Amino acid sequence: MMVTLTLPYPPTVNHLYATVHGRKVLSAKGRDYHEAVWNLVNRAQVQPFGEKRVAYHVTVFPPDKRKRDLSNLVKAMEDALTKAGIWDDDSQVDRLTFERAHVAKGGSIFVEIQEMT
Repeated sequence: MMVTLTLPYPPTVNHLYATVHGRKVLSAKGRDYHEAVWNLVNRAQVQPFGEKRVAYHVTVFPPDKRKRDLSNLVKAMEDALTKAGIWDDDSQVDRLTFERAHVAKGGSIFVEIQEMT
């Protein structure tokens, strides 16, 4: 089974959490991103992987030409996909690959997820 999704460009890990009354919580940007991913997954009627081991490949289309650390995108994207029910937990990911593509207005992320065999 393979699932392909085009997701919005996520906030970096630096903007994913906020500290409120001494507690680390998901920031407004993080909550908005989780909701956007959940809506996309729900509309696509994706069959979840459940507890299966998975691999995924990500093609990143940055929103502009600024220097960006691709590894800062992983946490936001994996947590949002977990919350959207793609898999039970992101610890099920056995292989992930990332590549940077050309700049695209607004930025986006193309994800191909497949069950490990």
